[in-house]
Amino acid sequence: MPPTEDIEETLKKAKMKRRNGKSTLTRLGKVIIVQIGGERSNEEIQKALDNYEKAYADLEAKHEEVTMLIEDDEQFEEEEQWIEQCQETFLRLKIEAQDYMKKQTITDKKEKNKETEVISTPEENLPNLVQVNKNDISA
Repeated sequence: MPPTEDIEETLKKAKMKRRNGKSTLTRLGKVIIVQIGGERSNEEIQKALDNYEKAYADLEAKHEEVTMLIEDDEQFEEEEQWIEQCQETFLRLKIEAQDYMKKQTITDKKEKNKETEVISTPEENLPNLVQVNKNDISA
């Protein structure tokens, strides 16, 4: 087993990497919040959400590197509480983004149906339109 100093230094470096991963996750989360607030398209939000999910997976991997170096149960539990808080924040924002995209899809479908209703002419009005057009021609 490596000397304690080496383990402590390795743990310190692993925590710094994890901290940087958390910063990336936070920034990407803010992108999603701004996009939702700006009512951006589902495509834009999905792209940001994909990046956010990758960053969370990266953070989990970095967290595993940290916890592999910890022998003390109490310290391990503290680190697990930390990742659980990160996970909760991640899941809340992911759900918020997915709910927003669902609402946008429903709104888009309703608007498309309204456009279709306006464009299509009811059949009972067709004879009147034909008659009006014939009158316009003979005038």
